[in-house]
Amino acid sequence: MVRKLLLVCGILSSLLYVAMTVFVPMQFEGYSSASQRPQANLGGMNRS
Repeated sequence: MVRKLLLVCGILSSLLYVAMTVFVPMQFEGYSSASQRPQANLGGMNRS
């Protein structure tokens, strides 16, 4: 019983993630998730 509950929770969480990633940005005009890129700064700021 617990295993089935955990399986259902895993599936529902995956569906919720996809819905939040796909449908929520559609609510904001002009927003494009393709243009959002991570700005990684793993190096030092003041390299010489």
